[in-house]
Amino acid sequence: MESRTNQSVSASGSSDTSLSQQMRQNISNMNDLVGELQLQDQQLNTGQEEQFNKERLNLLLQLQQEMSFYATIQEKFDEHEKSMQMIIQELQNEQQALSEALDEALADSTDNLEDLNNEVKDLNKQLGNLSEDNTCAICLFQWTTEGEHCLVSLRCGHLFGRKCIRRSVRMNHKCPICQKNANWRDIRKIYCSSGIMASNSENESTGASGYTAAGTSGYTAAGTRGYTAAGARGYTAAGASGYTAAGTMGRNMYYDSDDSF
Repeated sequence: MESRTNQSVSASGSSDTSLSQQMRQNISNMNDLVGELQLQDQQLNTGQEEQFNKERLNLLLQLQQEMSFYATIQEKFDEHEKSMQMIIQELQNEQQALSEALDEALADSTDNLEDLNNEVKDLNKQLGNLSEDNTCAICLFQWTTEGEHCLVSLRCGHLFGRKCIRRSVRMNHKCPICQKNANWRDIRKIYCSSGIMASNSENESTGASGYTAAGTSGYTAAGTRGYTAAGARGYTAAGASGYTAAGTMGRNMYYDSDDSF
């Protein structure tokens, strides 16, 4: 009985020992498993961190590339903007210069138009004077070189058409212009070398302004008979009774004192 009890105790002791060893083994296995799990977790964390760092580095590299590209674009844009500003400034300068040139040209054109207008006015005035110089003061028609209305002068020097002045002096015995006494014997015909009355334009002359000497346009001194106009505006006939042709504008003329008309 006692031996059985001892055997039971011995068996129970060995069983406890075996269980204890098994538990220790299980604990050791569990610790190993926990270590492996921790190691795997650490490795996993390390791998994830490395992957994250790698991705972060890639993102940073891409961001740097994008920033560099943007900086290049910004630099080119600034250069382009500066170029555009320079072009705009040049265009504004050209526009200003063109505007000033146009204003100057307009002013010159205005001055030229004024000069031309003044010249036209002078020409019209000269034409008016020419018309007056070639017009009989009585009938206001131009006298002729020949015929009843040919150019004649009184002793006072005023010029008329012969028909008109003959009628006037027979009625009034005075010059219609200066009112000096006159009669039909004071009428003198004036011969002109040209068939038309010369204009009042300035020509080269000998001794005075006005019309030229013989052989050119205008009134010409001729012959020894009669009077030769000389001097300047309004000539004094020389060689006879001293007629002064008034208002002839420097024309060279000679007179015929034929009393037949």
